[in-house]
Amino acid sequence: MIITSTANPEIKERARLLTARGRREQQAFLVEGVRLLEEVLKADYPVTKVYYTAAGIGKERGQALFRQLKERAIPCQEVSEGVLAKLSATETPQGLVAVVPVRQQDFALPRPGRGIILVLDGIQDPGNLGTIIRTAFAAGIREVWTTPDSCDLYNPKTVRATMGAIFHLPCRELTDSLAAVRAAAELGWWVTATALEGAVPYYRLDWRQPRLLLLGNEGRGLSPELLALARERVTIPMPGGAESLNVAVAAGILMYETIRQNSAV
Repeated sequence: MIITSTANPEIKERARLLTARGRREQQAFLVEGVRLLEEVLKADYPVTKVYYTAAGIGKERGQALFRQLKERAIPCQEVSEGVLAKLSATETPQGLVAVVPVRQQDFALPRPGRGIILVLDGIQDPGNLGTIIRTAFAAGIREVWTTPDSCDLYNPKTVRATMGAIFHLPCRELTDSLAAVRAAAELGWWVTATALEGAVPYYRLDWRQPRLLLLGNEGRGLSPELLALARERVTIPMPGGAESLNVAVAAGILMYETIRQNSAV
């Protein structure tokens, strides 16, 4: 039976996932649109339930996705356009919203090997965070970690900006970033931080080493406590005179330098 009332208790509870508190309490988040849900299924990421409108699965691509959902016995509930709008974080709902659980992971540090782990400190813009995750997946980065004062990893804007990469790449929200970085350093990861002062140009580093790369936000940069843990500091020269780069742009430059160097071996 189709749900048409936004006052429906189930819908009201699901709508709380649009808030950070609701996501934290329910340990779940929302994924909107056919494109993103295709990536969820491709990654074999669990799905709790899907809410859809007739128009949302009316086209060929939507119908193909709906068949996959049925084949996997994923619960699907038809809703009205008004109900879907209540579950949507966009001005123009895409006709389909899925509830997916936050994947619980034991924090086991990966053994050092060729590759980079990104540690993002205080990234406040969900679009920037999602773009970094998307680029990290494309660049073959090992993992992405965020500090407690970064924006919510499962914010709808973040999830959209990743274009599905968040379901393929290990991403962790740290509870104690200093302890995690110290533990990685003790295990053999080389801690490198972005900085404006006392830093060398990024292209002078040997990125073939297993590195933990720390990036802060554009405003304040890295916290002094994290910066103090770095064995090396790196900067991106800006001969044009700009004071800083967008953090997602800076992250992309550094990630692709690792590809350039490792491809040359």
